[in-house]
Amino acid sequence: RKTILASSGAVPLNSTILDQALKVVPEPVLNEDSLLFANTIPGGFALWQEDISKLYQLHMEIANSTNLLRKANEILAQDEKLKRRYNEEKAKKMLMEQLENEIADGLTQLSSLIEQLSEAKNQSMEITSIALLLCYIKRRCDLFFQQKEGHSIAAQTLTVYMLELEEIAELSSVQIATLNYIVTKIAIRYATLFYDVYFGLISQAVMQNVSSMVIHLEESDDLVSIGFLLPKAMDQFVLEHKLSKAIAHEKGRIMRKDLGDTFGISLSFPRRGGLDE
Repeated sequence: RKTILASSGAVPLNSTILDQALKVVPEPVLNEDSLLFANTIPGGFALWQEDISKLYQLHMEIANSTNLLRKANEILAQDEKLKRRYNEEKAKKMLMEQLENEIADGLTQLSSLIEQLSEAKNQSMEITSIALLLCYIKRRCDLFFQQKEGHSIAAQTLTVYMLELEEIAELSSVQIATLNYIVTKIAIRYATLFYDVYFGLISQAVMQNVSSMVIHLEESDDLVSIGFLLPKAMDQFVLEHKLSKAIAHEKGRIMRKDLGDTFGISLSFPRRGGLDE
């Protein structure tokens, strides 16, 4: 093959690339950083090249940018994963700290009772107190997690928790009658405080060796309440400061009444407060 006419800037072509271009006419052939085109003309072929070096450069820049973006996304994804794990661990730690704070006093009291058991004058009463405390701590944990999940609880569920303590108290011959007149749900926080007061009273009853107690849960349009009819011997019962403060925070109202041979205590909260309206 003989070149008849060439521009001044034409690049000499080797025979191999030329043969490739002529075989695939009119399709272009890649020649390093250019495309070689060929078209049939009378008596031969017309050939020309188009510089695609800038396209190559652009392609490389896009590839590099894409690679950098992919790596950046991987770093961000890993960072997000680490942050999520950290936040989950932090939330879990905070949750456990809150739970420990809720049951700290009970755990301290439990440890003290167990340590003093061998030297107790009335081991039967101490064992009952330990069993009550164990049951109370277990259910306080349940109430804590239920409070994190929702705003209310069925009154019947609270009654079941109370009956568990009653069965244990019967080991020390304390007879308890519980009457539940609440048919709707109550705020989980109210239920927790009812349970706290109930545990305090039933523990005191075991320690004072009283014979009986009557508890009733009631509701009205405005209030939800728990009442205790107690022996006169328990008229000096006083709520712990921490519990009194928690009740006041929820706008609870405690009433005490001397009924002659018996003594009454009631705790009430606003009916709609704290509920999931």
